[in-house]
Parts: sequence; structure tokens; C-alpha cells
Amino acid sequence: MSDAASSVDAQYSSALAHHHAGRLAEAEQLYRLILAVRPRQHEVLHLLGAVCAQTERLDEAIGLMEAANQVNPTVALYYSNFGRVLSDAGRLDDAKASLARALTLDPNFAPALVHLGSIHVKLDQPAEAMDCFRKALALQPNNLDALSILGMMLYKAGRLVEAEQAYNALIGYAPEGAGGYQGLANIRHAQGRFDEAEIWYRRAVELAPGLVEAWCNLAGSLMELEQFAEAETACRTALAANPDYAPALSNLGLILLQRDAYGEAEALLRRAVAIAPDLELSYGNLAIALQGAGRYDEAERILRDLLLRFPDSLSARNNLALSLLGSGQFAEAWPFFEARRFEPKLAAAYRRPEGMTRWSGEAAPGRIVRIQAEQGFGDMIQFCRYAPMVAARARVLMEAPTPLLRLFRTLAGVERVIGPGEATSSDLFCPIMSLPGVFGTLPDTIPAGVPYLSADPGQIGQWRSRTAPLGGLKIGIAWSGSPSMRFDRHRSIDPTELAPLLSTHNVSFVSLQKGGARYSHPNLADWTEALDDFADTAALIEALDLVISVDTAVLHLAGALGKPVWLLNRYVPDWRWGLEREDSAWYPTLRQFRQPSPGDWPSVLEQVARQLARLVALG
Repeated sequence: MSDAASSVDAQYSSALAHHHAGRLAEAEQLYRLILAVRPRQHEVLHLLGAVCAQTERLDEAIGLMEAANQVNPTVALYYSNFGRVLSDAGRLDDAKASLARALTLDPNFAPALVHLGSIHVKLDQPAEAMDCFRKALALQPNNLDALSILGMMLYKAGRLVEAEQAYNALIGYAPEGAGGYQGLANIRHAQGRFDEAEIWYRRAVELAPGLVEAWCNLAGSLMELEQFAEAETACRTALAANPDYAPALSNLGLILLQRDAYGEAEALLRRAVAIAPDLELSYGNLAIALQGAGRYDEAERILRDLLLRFPDSLSARNNLALSLLGSGQFAEAWPFFEARRFEPKLAAAYRRPEGMTRWSGEAAPGRIVRIQAEQGFGDMIQFCRYAPMVAARARVLMEAPTPLLRLFRTLAGVERVIGPGEATSSDLFCPIMSLPGVFGTLPDTIPAGVPYLSADPGQIGQWRSRTAPLGGLKIGIAWSGSPSMRFDRHRSIDPTELAPLLSTHNVSFVSLQKGGARYSHPNLADWTEALDDFADTAALIEALDLVISVDTAVLHLAGALGKPVWLLNRYVPDWRWGLEREDSAWYPTLRQFRQPSPGDWPSVLEQVARQLARLVALG
């Protein structure tokens, strides 16, 4: 071997070592020295093309790889890598042709199948892409790219069992790689198993601390677990790595809403929208922030724009319904409100009973309409008022959760009330919260006749005997909603804040608080252990003079019974209470006491105490 040949061989060996070690500049310099001597050295032409591709000089890479193929058109690897570079350059048809040539030369060349599958992904051809990846894995079960992309595609297609198999295989072959753990975490999050998702996200970021998407998704799972401080830390970690990562900005904005930081949340969400105007999540969260600040008109504009971009967005339609309802635009709101029935987290609750047709308000004499239960106890109590209206057009079968069964049997016109999952025959069905839309309810046509529910007279008598020894006005009180409801802390009060109110002269208080934080006070009678369902609570309420409550089922029950009831309301209320009024279009006996600023319960309780003192003075 001549000295010149020996020198070239040494340069080639050294260039390969630099290339494999990631020292691309050194490798490129040596490749160019070799080509100066041997310009048709196809291995070096191809490898120099690879270096150019790795340093994002795609045009130069394409020229070099094309030259290598012209010199030696028989190497499948060359055409496979060339196809990948052409794909990166956006020349998808040329890329497919190059990969087809690679597979003609070697039908079992797995990398070419993976590259071809990736092109099918870009062309939105999922069936063809999955076929390529599966063929590649049959040839090369440990192909990490194929496992990773196939897992992602199966996950996005909702085929979670198959996706999990792919990710478990990925972890088996690459236990120190983060991708498989992140994939499993995404699956657990989609399944609502947020505690398991947290474990796998934490494993992913432990292995790859700079994995921004995993930090952001971890925050999402922590938010679902109501671990908001940790979720905020996860978001800020993601943003420290990439300050312009819109999903993390969006999640952080939603987290800040939990502590009433509306201004900061809005700024973050507007920045997220500006950075990624095609990210639906950011628009939706910005609308939630504006709704949370009571700016329903602005939220409405955002949501209408979002629907122009994403016409099929269920969350946008549902949130637009809430904005329209909050601003009193009922007629337009009700059709959008139907979107709630199709959102993934709620869809199971809105199952279509087998063999039944949706009732749309038509007269159906002799036919049975099944009113479908949905959402919370308060919602059920508020909207069960429509059952007698349905009964004027058809026979009525009413679904109800167990705690409401006895109470709902007092509804006029209802033939039968059944519990969850109870099998019985009926002809038509309608979700209970769809009834306002069915009847075309407007703010001035709300069926507000009360009472529309009643308590058992015998039970009322028993409670009157039990409460008789109490002095002065007898007032029922509830201070907490369901802790499982997102943003519950906005409507619930720490019971220790009630102490000054409970000390009002010539007033006796009775706890109506079932569940949530318990509280003991010398002037608070607590017989809640005797309240097994809402019929029991209704009888106790009828034995009292007034009910004071936060926005919870007890409040709706008192209103439905026609009992005087005072609502302790958050700064920006739920849509059904309106933005300005002190009374309620839904309950004629209700009076509202609103926070003057977010979280300011002391001012509300002070105002209530003054009104109670006046009530006592009037005798």
C-alpha cells in the first residue's frame, strides 16, 4: 500500500471516529481532505452529506448524497438516508421514491421502513405509517424510533392498550431513555389515572431533566390531583428550559387562576396565544381566565375566534355556552351547551339508553320520557323543575342519584323515580340539563314557581320538635361545596371564618353541612348524622326560618322548597347567578351577598351579620 493510500485510510478512520463521537467539524474537515484526493469516494460523499444534514445544511447534504448514489447506486443505506434528508427538506415525493429504491435493493432494510413510515405520518396517512413501523419491528424488534413513533400514533388514535405495549417494549430495550416513560404517563393521564401518570412523568424528567413536554404534562397531572403548588413548580421548570413553550405558559396561567391571580394569568395566556396561535388549549384557558374575572363579553369574543379556528372543539363550544349564559344570552347559549355531553371526561355519563330516541319537546301522549340524571346534586335540584313541564307533554320517568330519590318523588307529574343504572322500559330520553334548551328558556321565562319540591310533613314535625328549644331565629348554614369540584375553594369558606357570624345575638344556627370541613361552635347545633339523604335535609330546612349557604346543593334545595335563603357568593359567580343582581331569576326567595373582591369572605360575612341584626330587631 502506498503512503498516499495509507494516509487516506488513516484520515478516513479518524474522520469516522470524530463523526461517531459527535465532533462534526473535525469529521467534515477530514472528509473534505479525502475528497480532494478521491472525489468519487462514495462512502465519504455520503458521510459528508450526513454531516451537512446534521448541521442543517440540507441543500448541500442532498447534493453530496445524490453524488454518492450516482457513483454507487446499489447501497440501500444510501437511499434510505437520502430519503430521510429529502423528507426533512419537505420533498416528500422524492423522499418516498428514494426509500422505495432502498427497499427494492433490500426489502428487509428496517431503517428505510421507519423513514417511509415517518413520511406517511407527515402526509397524515396513519394506516400506511403503522404498517411500515410494524414491518420494521418484525425485522428489528429493538428499533427505538419505530417503537416510539408507533406508540405515539396508537396513543393519538385512542388505542391505548396497543400504545402501552409499544411503550413497554421501548422501555425494555431502552430503560434509561425517557420516551417510553413519558408515553406511559400520557396514557395514564388519558385514562384519568393521574397518580400513576405523575410517577411515570417524574421518571421521564429524572432521566431527561430538560424534557420540557414531560415537565409540562406532569404539571397537568398534578393539577388534576389538585397539587397546585407542585404543578406550578413543574411548569416553571419547563419554562426555565424553554421560556416560549406555549403549553407550559397555558398550564401556568390556569394554575394561577386557582389563587385568584387573574392579571398574571391573563398575561401568561395572552403570551401563549401570541406564541402559538394554533394551540387550542391556550385560547380555551384564556377564555376561562376572562370568565373567572367576570369579563364574559371578552371571553365570548375569544371563544368565537377559537371556534373559527377549531370548529369541532367541544371545550370551546361548552365554554362559549357558559359565557353566553353568564351574560344572559340564553337563546344562543343552549345549543352550544349541548357540547358538554360529548367531552371525553363526561361522555360516559351521557350514554344514549339503548333503543331510545332523544326527546326534543314534542307532544308524546302515552309515551315515556326518561329524564337522564347528570352532573351535581345542585344541578339536579335546579333543573328538576322542568319535570312537570315534560309531564304536560308525555309520561315521565326520572333518573336520580340515590341521595335525591325520595326528594324527587315529590315532583308533580313524575310517574316514577329510579336510581342509577336501574333497568326499566321507556320510549324517549332527555338529559336533565338539556331541558331549558328544549323549552326555549330565556332569562324572563325561567319557570320560577316555588316550591316545586316538598318534605314529608311527619319528618318536618319531628324536626320542629327537635329545634324548638333553640332560641331566637333558627338559621341553617352550609359553608362548603364538593372538594372534588375544580375551583371549589373559590366558593367554599373556611368554617373558622364563621365565628363572628355564629355569635349573632338572638340567633341559633343549625349545621346543614354534610361532608367537607366539619366545625364546632357553641351556637351551632349539628344533627347532620341524622340526615341520610336530601329528603331528610329538606324536612330539617322546613323547620328553620332561613338558610344561609355558599353555592352548593343545600342552597338549591332551600330555593326549591321556597324557603328564604341567602347566598354567600364568590366575586365572580357561576353563570346561573348573573353578574349584577342581588336576587335570583331561578329562586324568588333567594338573596345574594357577593364578595367585593376575590377571596374576600370577611366582608360578605360582615354584611350578612348586619342584615341578621336588622332581621332580629324587626322581630
